[in-house]
Amino acid sequence: MHHRCLPLGRVLEIHPEPIHIARTRVQAEQDTPEWREAYQARAGIEGTVSQAVRGPGLRRSRYQGLATTHLQNVLIGWPSTTAQTDRRPTRIHALCTQHDIATAA
Repeated sequence: MHHRCLPLGRVLEIHPEPIHIARTRVQAEQDTPEWREAYQARAGIEGTVSQAVRGPGLRRSRYQGLATTHLQNVLIGWPSTTAQTDRRPTRIHALCTQHDIATAA
């Protein structure tokens, strides 16, 4: 029984060739300037969502029912959007402005 409790040695995972080729291609794409530029927009959005989740606890609702839960989410999001008014515009906002798409800001 004691031998079952001991940690195993290092386990190597060998992927089939198509998976290996796909992973290598995706990793190589991450070094291109185009990929980094596209990822900057995603990183900005994820930062905003992370602030809402970590700070006031957006994932948990203190209310039951869709209407009151929605109201809680709106009230949680409102201060974070007003706090971002002094920040520089995000890439998505710049693209929306460039292509004449209506934005909230």
